[in-house]
Amino acid sequence: MTGNRCAVYGCNNTFSTSKRCEGERQISMHVFPKFKDLVSQTIRKEWVTRCSRRDKFNPDTSRICSEHFTETNYERDLQHELLGLPLRKQFKKTAVPTIGIMKKIPPKSKSAGKRDERMAKRRRN
Repeated sequence: MTGNRCAVYGCNNTFSTSKRCEGERQISMHVFPKFKDLVSQTIRKEWVTRCSRRDKFNPDTSRICSEHFTETNYERDLQHELLGLPLRKQFKKTAVPTIGIMKKIPPKSKSAGKRDERMAKRRRN
C-alpha cells in the first residue's frame, strides 16, 4: 500500500501505527519533496537514494516516517509560540533522512528475481 508504509528499506512504521503512538514519541509521516526548483529536485533525489530500495516505488505517493530525521531537521514554530497555541513541528525544506539508513543497497533476494522474471513473462504474453 503506497503512502501508508515508510519507504525506507527495513522500516515497518505505517501511517496507522503512527496515529496510535502516545506520549513523546509520536511518529509523523513526511511526503517526498516536490519538483519545484533545483534545490528540491536535489533533495528529492537524495531521499530516494537514502531509501535504499531496489524495487521501483513512486515517490509522489510514498512517505518517510519521522524516525529517520533528527531534531535539527525541524524549525521552531514561532507563530504558535508567540500566540500561545499548541506547538507543532515544522519541517525544514532542506531536511534529509539520516537515522536508520543503510549505506549500501541490500542484494536482491532470489524470490524477488523470480518474481521479476514472472512479471516480465506476463508482460510478453
